[in-house]
Amino acid sequence: MKHLAAVPGPGGGAAPTDALQNIFGKVAPPGSANLQDPGAGFSKLIGSGIQIAFTIGGLMLLFYLFYGAFLYISSGGEEEKVLKARNTMTYAIIGIVLLVVGLGVFVVIAGNVLHIVDFNGGGFILKIPTVGQ
Repeated sequence: MKHLAAVPGPGGGAAPTDALQNIFGKVAPPGSANLQDPGAGFSKLIGSGIQIAFTIGGLMLLFYLFYGAFLYISSGGEEEKVLKARNTMTYAIIGIVLLVVGLGVFVVIAGNVLHIVDFNGGGFILKIPTVGQ
């Protein structure tokens, strides 16, 4: 194992930063990081948050629909349980429709009207307006 004290300093040999690179390797920011534009990281965060919210909402509604189907199957023909299962499935379907409509409204308003979202590349890429652009 190399020790920093044994590495020659600026007068002869490798510089201390070279010694650190020899010990730890080259450290670089992730490939997607854009350090010149901090707004790009924020817009990527917001875009990812929107995608995650729609994905989690869709999965929860799908689970709710399956739960209603399970209640319907296990109701045994009892009118009260059948009614509860139907209401559960109805609310889940209404939620799925609202989620799809909400996504459509978001795409139309943010993408086509305001032009702050780019949908190329398989995701939401927000283009947050900045001063001077």
